[in-house]
Amino acid sequence: MGHHEAETIRQAAGHLLAARPKPAVLAVSVTPLADAAEVAHWLNQAAAHTAGLPYCCRTGAIGCSYAGPALRHARRIIAAASGE
Repeated sequence: MGHHEAETIRQAAGHLLAARPKPAVLAVSVTPLADAAEVAHWLNQAAAHTAGLPYCCRTGAIGCSYAGPALRHARRIIAAASGE
């Protein structure tokens, strides 16, 4: 479970780090306090955390106080990238 969720989070980070990210991806990610690179860095850190299968993520990253928000945000980014 953790590796699949980590890949989902990494995929979202990839959308942010693309040479030309889609405007919809930036719209759901970038805030006045965080640019695309900062959000991608946070997502990659959360992916590494989840991939290590710590106790907090063993039943799924969504329940982890660190990786859960990243996974939810990653899903929004992926939906925006696919035009959903």
